[in-house]
Amino acid sequence: MKFVAASPDIAAGGFGEIKYKHIRDVFCPICQRKFYLWTSIKPKAIEVQAAVKRLTEELGESCPKGEHPDYIRMRD
Repeated sequence: MKFVAASPDIAAGGFGEIKYKHIRDVFCPICQRKFYLWTSIKPKAIEVQAAVKRLTEELGESCPKGEHPDYIRMRD
């Protein structure tokens, strides 16, 4: 799991032995709720862009169905 996303009130600095670093703020395209994108690697710019795109799509899909989850494990 290279990327995770969490709402601002969830501290994702470390889960177990894996340490994460905040790399980007991402907003839901529908309700504009902010999520922090975290990574456990030193990503290339293209990897960050892909993760932001996937997260934005996932947030857009989950928004009309109800509330967003506070924590999202991103697919690798």
